[in-house]
Amino acid sequence: MQEILIPARDARAFELQKGQRFRIVEVEGKQTGDFVALNPHDFRQSYCSWLTTQMAGSFRKAERLYSKLPWGEVMFTVTADPVGVHWIHAGRCNQLGYKLRFGVDGHPSCQDSLARVLKPYGLGEDEVPDVFNLFMHVAIDAEGRRSVKLPVANLGDYIEMRAEMDCLAALSACPDDLQATNDFKPKPLLVQIAD
Repeated sequence: MQEILIPARDARAFELQKGQRFRIVEVEGKQTGDFVALNPHDFRQSYCSWLTTQMAGSFRKAERLYSKLPWGEVMFTVTADPVGVHWIHAGRCNQLGYKLRFGVDGHPSCQDSLARVLKPYGLGEDEVPDVFNLFMHVAIDAEGRRSVKLPVANLGDYIEMRAEMDCLAALSACPDDLQATNDFKPKPLLVQIAD
């Protein structure tokens, strides 16, 4: 088994082969992760949050993660998900959001971390694909407004998936410490990859 520790407020890229299973594990609890994936043979094909949400009929839980159209292929099958609370729909923290919503300049962000770890593969900042916000707990009110709640995932919780195609993946241990996203304290995440 290969293990990759994603330090708090940081990201790592890793490659998955078709058929490999992997887990993303809460090593300290109550930490969200922004997960992206692309076809390494054709970067135009990448994970699609809105199509996955549409096919799952849920913003929180999916059995399969799809690539964007026109491909619309299953990239991952979720094989175990004891937590079952994630934010499948689009979005990741970024400099613009921290500045406009919180008045903070220069805060670390998932956008910046993911762009940095994908750059060695030839991808630009504008080519970071949609994210699957693992363990992120979001509520939507009657007016359609969303609010971030404290994660329900605890120490040792995980999600396990099987790659249905070769993938270049990246995971950011979200640096958000300004709202309940990570219980106001960013922590590491662990990726475990097995054949």
